[in-house]
Amino acid sequence: AASAAGLAISELGAGAIPRAIGSLLLAAGMLACHVASVAAFDLRPTGVPASGGLQPFFLALAVSAGVVFILFLASVAALFDRRFESQAAIESERNAAQLRSILEQTPIGIVVADAPSGNIRFANSEAEYLMGHPITDQTQGVDLPYGPIDDQGRRRNSDNLPLMRAVRRGFRTDRMVQRYRRPDGSIVIFEVAAAPIRDADGRIVQAVATF
Repeated sequence: AASAAGLAISELGAGAIPRAIGSLLLAAGMLACHVASVAAFDLRPTGVPASGGLQPFFLALAVSAGVVFILFLASVAALFDRRFESQAAIESERNAAQLRSILEQTPIGIVVADAPSGNIRFANSEAEYLMGHPITDQTQGVDLPYGPIDDQGRRRNSDNLPLMRAVRRGFRTDRMVQRYRRPDGSIVIFEVAAAPIRDADGRIVQAVATF
């Protein structure tokens, strides 16, 4: 009954008070189980009187106290683990925000794409400024009036661009000259570098290109 009540109360909400009351009731249920089972346990030959030692009831109390102590240690450990996890999450978010701020303020265009799809994951403000438009997956379409072009002004196939070569085939590109038509019709010339980003197992997970 105590365990059922504890579970019912803990389901009422995620606040600290319902969880604390539910935990206490669950602990009471476990204590009751230990007291009842150990107090009812009698291991000796039939007809032989007890020869000292702890009485079953006191033995049950001792076992219950040990269980409570173990639960207390586990609770303290869980609290410390949660605190460390929270601090690690805050530190991770702070580092991610700092890295994003650095990338946004870098005076070089930076574009990151996922592998193997080639979907754009990140593009900093400088890259969008240089190309003259917001950078999304749609910028890879061959039917757009702007984008990478060859010497004759024709739109280049996206599969042959440095970023796509890096993300799909693992090719590295250093200081490649690339012509680009902006949405306003102006032509700019970029010096492009691209490289794959690999995980610990050597698999390509992303690729980065700088302009």
